Amino acid sequence: MAIKRLGRRGWSVRLTMGLWLVLGQSTIAALEIKPALAETLTPLLGGDPEAIESTSAAALTAEPETVTEQLTLEAEPNTTILLPRQAVNAPASTDQFAQIQPIQITDIQIEAAEDGLSLQLEASSELAAPETSVTGNAAIADIPNAVLQLPDGEEFLVSDPAAGIALINVTSLPNNQVRIAITGTDTPPAVNISIGIAGLTLSAVPGDPTVQVPDDETIQVIVIGEQADDDYLVPSATTATRTDTPLRDIPQSIQVIPRQVIEDQQATRLEQVLDNAAGVTLLGNFGGTTTNFAIRGFGNAPVLRDGFRLGARGGATPPELANLEQVEVLRGPASILSGQSEPGGIVNLVSKQPLSEPFYNLQLQLGNRAFVNP
Repeated sequence: MAIKRLGRRGWSVRLTMGLWLVLGQSTIAALEIKPALAETLTPLLGGDPEAIESTSAAALTAEPETVTEQLTLEAEPNTTILLPRQAVNAPASTDQFAQIQPIQITDIQIEAAEDGLSLQLEASSELAAPETSVTGNAAIADIPNAVLQLPDGEEFLVSDPAAGIALINVTSLPNNQVRIAITGTDTPPAVNISIGIAGLTLSAVPGDPTVQVPDDETIQVIVIGEQADDDYLVPSATTATRTDTPLRDIPQSIQVIPRQVIEDQQATRLEQVLDNAAGVTLLGNFGGTTTNFAIRGFGNAPVLRDGFRLGARGGATPPELANLEQVEVLRGPASILSGQSEPGGIVNLVSKQPLSEPFYNLQLQLGNRAFVNP
């Protein structure tokens, strides 16, 4: 408290009191400050109980702010009381306000039940209660503050796990959320969720098809596809490394023409097969006795069979296509690894590999101009 003389007009009394409101202890602080504040204001306000009570309540119940407010009270003609109050927020505790790490879901198991199925999610700690909803024929449960860390990937998808249930899909959503969607065949299934210490168990029972499902503007589209065998796709080659190596791991430019393309095209000559390869041009066949290919503008590209050179300009006679598994074209200066000095590239003919069981195939091609190709 500071007292200052204001000349002939009287004295000015300035009372300064700081109120520190601490988290969870504002009530205790008010009980401790209120008697001292009332005792100080009593002689200045003339002992008026209502004025003292209202002034104390105004000073104690004001919301915390970061700016300084001043409460001015006129007690006597020459006395001014200034009560500056500055509420300072206590620093937050690191443990209390630390960012909550999402809980990891490490494994998902499905068990068949008598009337449906049971979906068990194993987590690193206790999961929060999910928010459930129904969209179309799907029952959806969104788990907050969780992420998927599955050994087989970041999505769990099972088709037709039980009678009356078409699909189970567990995926990750933005903002650390995991969605469980169980789609029924005709109606949404009935779902019961129980939370354990280290996981969550969700039981699903097929819904009653006789129950009317209210129309919902939200439409859930489910696309179930199966990867078909693509005979035109060959993922590996042997030309660059002399071993069966995936093309994605080979730093050279290699194009593979598989057997299925040769059969669908009904190719009878090597130049017909190499029409599918970019940058390969037939310079001449010398009356059908030999072949001369140019790769990337460099002529005399060698033709190899299983990595061994057939001879100058592809050999004395055009190679046979009946026993070929695929044709590989290597472009670029990596061709010198096969004994080629020109940087254009090479053509490698890969023969069919023997099978564990005997296999016989007989074909005959006939055409005009006395064409016969057995």
